[in-house]
Amino acid sequence: MNILTFTSLWPNVEQPNFGIFVKHRVTAMARFDMPDSVNVRVVAPVPYFPKTPTALSWMPVHWLRWANVPEFEETNGLPTF
Repeated sequence: MNILTFTSLWPNVEQPNFGIFVKHRVTAMARFDMPDSVNVRVVAPVPYFPKTPTALSWMPVHWLRWANVPEFEETNGLPTF
C-alpha cells in the first residue's frame, strides 16, 4: 500500500517540534502490520527563500530561516520532501 501525506504541519530542522501530532500519526500508520508492505512518503511544503540572505536584508529574520530547510529529509524513517 502506498500512502502520500501532504501536510503543512511537519517538523523540520528549523522547527523540530512543529506538527508533532501529525508526525506521530503518520509514523504509526507506517508501522501497520499488513499483508502488503506500507510505503509512506511525506510532502511538507515550506515557503521558498533563497540561500543568500544579503539580497533579502529587508526581510524579517524569522522568515529567512525557511532558507535552511533542506529539500529532502528523513524523519523517523519517513522520506520527507
